[in-house]
Amino acid sequence: MCETRGGITGVTPCCPAIYMTRLAFVDDQAEPGTLHLLRIAPLAWLRPDRECVFENVPTEFGPVSVTARLSPQGDELQLTYTTQFRHAPKRVVLHVPPVRGLTRITFNGKPLRWDGKQASLPL
Repeated sequence: MCETRGGITGVTPCCPAIYMTRLAFVDDQAEPGTLHLLRIAPLAWLRPDRECVFENVPTEFGPVSVTARLSPQGDELQLTYTTQFRHAPKRVVLHVPPVRGLTRITFNGKPLRWDGKQASLPL
């Protein structure tokens, strides 16, 4: 990027990284009318010692907040999800990360029905 009399130009090289990071966790662009959660979330973001937090992520439906954490044993994915939708998506899909040893998923404190094999779950 460079600074000119008219302002700063060429700042777009940094934008794709930020945009792709958002789409990894909260994706409103993969499929029309659908919100995808954790679609391509890196496994390094899911840890037992700290939460991965995305707060007030702007989507075409309205702001979305998602937090994810593994249990201390690493066998449970604990998710919280809040929204402030202007209009709700037709579907919300949770993509289950391929965490070794994962046996349970809790969503807003309640266990989800998951057979341990499904790659994604409708919410």
